[in-house]
Amino acid sequence: DTFTLFGRRAKARISPRLGISHPISDNQTLFFSYGHFSKLPRPQFVYSKLNQTSVRSNLPVGNPNLNPETTVAYELGIRNQLSGNDVLSVTAFYKDIFDYVTEKSVQRVLSRGTSQSYTTYLNTDYVRVRGLEVEYKKRVGNWFRGSVSGSYSIATGKSSTPNENIV
Repeated sequence: DTFTLFGRRAKARISPRLGISHPISDNQTLFFSYGHFSKLPRPQFVYSKLNQTSVRSNLPVGNPNLNPETTVAYELGIRNQLSGNDVLSVTAFYKDIFDYVTEKSVQRVLSRGTSQSYTTYLNTDYVRVRGLEVEYKKRVGNWFRGSVSGSYSIATGKSSTPNENIV
């Protein structure tokens, strides 16, 4: 998962993004976006108990080889200008999120046939989110603007917290 850069081991990821907006008529616009987004793991998931002087013994051992949490997102929508002061937007979205961090119990086999058990962090969870957003914007005069929005989404995944999968 790593490569050498200036004598150090490193990880990298390409995050392509694309956004397209196309006018359908004078008052309507169709838009589409696609992108990959990464979020680094929390420092406690990477560095916890890596040195021998850790104070709390019940913490899981950190994993310096964790991958960033990655989101692949799609969005398709239409924006309607109902009047000079009113805009209605309807957007459908789909997000696939993977490499969520999870705690796992690991068994390490020692040299004399004995084993040692400890807990560490691994990238094993995922989630899929899909839904619909509606937004209405209203302008009243030159000084006041307001908006109302609502969304409906369905999220399915494997677990809710990093420590839910501990055996």
